[in-house]
Amino acid sequence: RGVTTIDIELTNVDINQCEETLGGTFQFGVFAGTHHCKNETTQCVPVTGRGFRAGSYKCICKPGYYFPLLTPQKYFNGTDIERYASDNQSEYYTTAGSFECLPCKKGCTTCVDNSPCLVTLNWSLRHAMIALALLTVTVTLGIAAFVVYYREIKV
Repeated sequence: RGVTTIDIELTNVDINQCEETLGGTFQFGVFAGTHHCKNETTQCVPVTGRGFRAGSYKCICKPGYYFPLLTPQKYFNGTDIERYASDNQSEYYTTAGSFECLPCKKGCTTCVDNSPCLVTLNWSLRHAMIALALLTVTVTLGIAAFVVYYREIKV
C-alpha cells in the first residue's frame, strides 16, 4: 500500500472575502462575505496579489458618505480591520465611528468632506448689503436734488 499526497502552494492564491454579488473571481467561495466592512456606510472591494491571507480587501465609502480621515488613501485597509476586529471582537461592532464613513450633508449625493453641497445663505450679511445699497441710493438722490435746487447759484 502507498500514500499519495498533493502539495498545493497557497501563498500565491488570492482569496476574495467580499460578497459574491459584487463580482470578481472566487476561487474559494467559502470565504465570500467574510469581510469586516461595515455595510451601512462602506462596501468591500477585493485586492489581488496579497496571497492566501485574511484582509485582502479594502472598504471604500458608499455613495452619500465620505472618508473621515485626512490620509492620501481614501479607504479602510482590510488588514487593519481584520487585526482590530480580531483583537477587539465586541468593540469593533459597538464602537461608533470605527472604520465607518461619515454621511454627506443634506442634498449631496457624493462628497469628499463635511462641506455643504447646497448654498447656505447668510441673511444678516445680505440685509446689511441691501441696507448699504439703499443708503447709497438715498444719498445719491439727495445730492442730485441739492444740485437741481441750487443750480442757479454762482460759485
